[in-house]
Amino acid sequence: MLLMAMVLFFIPQRYKHILNPLFPSADNSKTLTSKTDRSASNHRENKRRAPRRDPKEWFAEVRARNPGLEPVWRDVPDHENGFLQWLAFYQKHQVDGGIGTGTLGIPADIADMISHPEKWDSQAVKAFLDENKDLLETLARIGLLPSQSVAGIDLARWDFVGARLPKQCAELLLADARVAAEAGDFDHALRQVRAGSGLAGHFDRIEAPTLLMATVSTILRLIIHEQVMSHFLPALNGNAGEIARWREAIQSPNMQPSGFASILRGEGWVSLGGLVIAWAGGDESFPTDGDALFDAYAQGYIEAANRAQTLSLDDLLGGETHLGFPIAAGHLSIGAQNLLGEMTGGVSSWAKGWTRRIVLSARTDAALAIMQGAEIPPEPFTGLPYIYDPIARTLQVPDDPRLREILKIGAPLQLPPAE
Repeated sequence: MLLMAMVLFFIPQRYKHILNPLFPSADNSKTLTSKTDRSASNHRENKRRAPRRDPKEWFAEVRARNPGLEPVWRDVPDHENGFLQWLAFYQKHQVDGGIGTGTLGIPADIADMISHPEKWDSQAVKAFLDENKDLLETLARIGLLPSQSVAGIDLARWDFVGARLPKQCAELLLADARVAAEAGDFDHALRQVRAGSGLAGHFDRIEAPTLLMATVSTILRLIIHEQVMSHFLPALNGNAGEIARWREAIQSPNMQPSGFASILRGEGWVSLGGLVIAWAGGDESFPTDGDALFDAYAQGYIEAANRAQTLSLDDLLGGETHLGFPIAAGHLSIGAQNLLGEMTGGVSSWAKGWTRRIVLSARTDAALAIMQGAEIPPEPFTGLPYIYDPIARTLQVPDDPRLREILKIGAPLQLPPAE
């Protein structure tokens, strides 16, 4: 329930209010497996009036005027590109071509066992997994690919990512890991956990990750952390060497406030492309000062990303005030000002979510450091030591109202019993 609440709470205004006109679903008749398949953009036809301009040419002009928003593209071969391979898998499993949809079609009883570990039936889950070894191997192969890139992939194919299918895939890999661990095969269990972490990385380690992608990645990582603490670490019997391997496998990247800068830059770039696509479609309801709106929007996100590079976690928690939102828009038409406000609303909630991810992930890492017998890093938000009770085996963040009341870090983390 907490994870679903996070998804609902952190959906930005741009997705809530203008999702349909800005992010039309792509044609799913082809599977993305090579660069030659990437350029086939198929937006829904706007029948109200002829397109104003070619969207790709227009977006290229806007990008040229605002180079500070342009991602630093990587050249990753298709067969090594984890995001491209995920996109191919995702496309195959979309429901009726719907944007943000996707499902593995797992039987309801098995899905319930996998999503709710307290309902776990090892024999039933194992039987299902044995029947779907090819699916598991595909997911593991994709998750274990070390690189990811969206360079050259048509924006309409990846500008919106639903959480349901990635969550199902991560939980299926974790279920296979749990079955393996119960059979004593911890090497295979660790491999599958690494693959699940890799899937999360394909969303937040591309060149232009969006706020929604960062949320999907956070959901996957928190699920992995929770299950590793509950179902895998207790079985390692205090083996420091093994715990070190598991600690490395689930550590979250971008554990600094500056990591939010890359998310903001990606969000700005992707949503700017959506704006241009919408304007190019010729919708009469849009204001006429599109270029001025594009430039204001781009510059706002450039400045916010630059600010985020130097912010502390406490500053980041301040949201719009420190990041420079709302964007100055007095020179725009009233319609453009209203749309700009909708497109940039809710940034403080996303900054809060990013800060909470850092605090929770760091606490899990500190717990593994305790189990490993390694030096315990300080809590990143306050810089203070964690509160550890060696008798109760609980780990709590320092007593700071910002952590307790704003970030809602409540109950302490329970460590497995000491051997």
